Amino acid sequence: MGVVELVAATRGERPQYIDRIFVGYDYKVFWRASVRLGQGESPYSVDQYVTPPVPALVNYPLALLGFRTAVLVVLPAILIAVVGAYGLMSSAFLGLRTQEGKVVLFCGLVVILCSYPFHFLFDRGNIDGFVLLLTCIALVLVGRRDVAAGFFLAMAIAFKVYPTLLVAPLAVQRRFRTLGATAAFLVLFVLATPGLWMDYAPRVVRRGTGYQQAENGSIVSTFVLAAKGLEEVGLDTRNKIWQRVGLATYVALLGLCLWADWRARRRGSTEDLLVSLSMYLPFMVAVPAVVFHYEFVVLLPLIPLSCRLWRERADGRERWAPMLIAVGVAMSQSQAYAMERLAGVMAPRCIPGVGLVLVMVGCMWHKMAGRLGPNPASA
Repeated sequence: MGVVELVAATRGERPQYIDRIFVGYDYKVFWRASVRLGQGESPYSVDQYVTPPVPALVNYPLALLGFRTAVLVVLPAILIAVVGAYGLMSSAFLGLRTQEGKVVLFCGLVVILCSYPFHFLFDRGNIDGFVLLLTCIALVLVGRRDVAAGFFLAMAIAFKVYPTLLVAPLAVQRRFRTLGATAAFLVLFVLATPGLWMDYAPRVVRRGTGYQQAENGSIVSTFVLAAKGLEEVGLDTRNKIWQRVGLATYVALLGLCLWADWRARRRGSTEDLLVSLSMYLPFMVAVPAVVFHYEFVVLLPLIPLSCRLWRERADGRERWAPMLIAVGVAMSQSQAYAMERLAGVMAPRCIPGVGLVLVMVGCMWHKMAGRLGPNPASA
């Protein structure tokens, strides 16, 4: 991918994920929302602010600084958060003292530095790196420190709502203590600023019902883009039809994963539980109809996960799942927009989304094989 960017540079091209105005474009929205809070106004008086109120509150100390100073604090923090989340999951899945763990950690760091979603996230200065870190901490703590896990999961949801999807597998696997703690902390967050959460409600509805093609890696957008290649054979490629196909595919894959976990009755270790829960990470960022590619940093922890599964599965058929996951993650991190500009066609734009679908299929394959089947005791 570095070669792709080099060729683009020699041709005078510029990858589209590099903002044409300034670095930290998205972060400036959060910064302005925090400034409005300091002025006694709602952060939602900033029209582009569409996340829960907690990020604006947490960011308030940086609002006391100028934007140029604040962004110099936030951008390194994004790198630290993403690398920290990857290191945490690598340690949990493989251990960092083993030779295998060290190799996977090093290779993962290289992937992060070459990753289009990470470049996109870093350029925009959005908060998905922090959401990833909070979510990974929560996953590691489930079954060990359930109340602490609930706090970190609640914080992740209070930053961006998509980690809410983890409530479903936690319920299926009867982690009621974690779920109770998550609900309690979320209630506390809402009660602390009820007016701001009321202002947030219409924003999340607007965000969930919108649709655009640019910078969109959702499963819906992926199916729409793939369908455009079928126009020449006379297939109907109207957006609404393929949006429904994409959504139906998502529901089917997620439903099969939950059904497999529900049917699994064997008691598993906390490590098995972590593996099982981590397989829902790709499902968090496959919907709604608009999912920006920078959210695909959430897939990075599946690199050490796929390595663990490969090590544990000796049979060729059993290794299809980690292979699909690994290939899918690789595609999801590819420099899609750089390739699009070089090729001059839209086809590369759907590569990250296709990778996301492969990861979900791999996770479903593993669960349906019934090889893990954790059934930790009810909390």
